[in-house]
Amino acid sequence: MEGIIVSRFILFVLVFVYLLIGYASKIDMHINAKVLDTAFAVQIVALTAYIVYDNIQAPPEDGWGFAILGYLFVYGIIIMVWFLYGFKTI
Repeated sequence: MEGIIVSRFILFVLVFVYLLIGYASKIDMHINAKVLDTAFAVQIVALTAYIVYDNIQAPPEDGWGFAILGYLFVYGIIIMVWFLYGFKTI
């Protein structure tokens, strides 16, 4: 049970950080498109690796339905932030 609490806390912190980054996208800063796409790819691969590792270590006790919805929510936040910064690429 302790592993599930830690993993959900890590995912919550990730979502919170991405919400702050999405809010910061209102600032008039520009980023190189290659840097943005590379960072996005690394983040998606790292998140997928973490989710796979976490589910091997401690499978969800409440079922896969809620876990998959939560993971889709986290991926949605990352894609939203990538899309918001996509308008600011050089």
